[in-house]
Amino acid sequence: MLDNYPDVLSFRQVMEITHVGRNLLLRLLNSGEIPAFKMGKLWKVYKQDLIQYMSQCQ
Repeated sequence: MLDNYPDVLSFRQVMEITHVGRNLLLRLLNSGEIPAFKMGKLWKVYKQDLIQYMSQCQ
């Protein structure tokens, strides 16, 4: 499913994969519900962390 994506995802890529809007994704990242980190001002998410989050939501 996510084979075409890099191991570290950008904010925009996570939006594309999850089909959620900017504001909701920011809430999920800021709350730690989706594990993420910042590189400067840019949010990054490890692909494995996103896969784990998505499997918990099903």
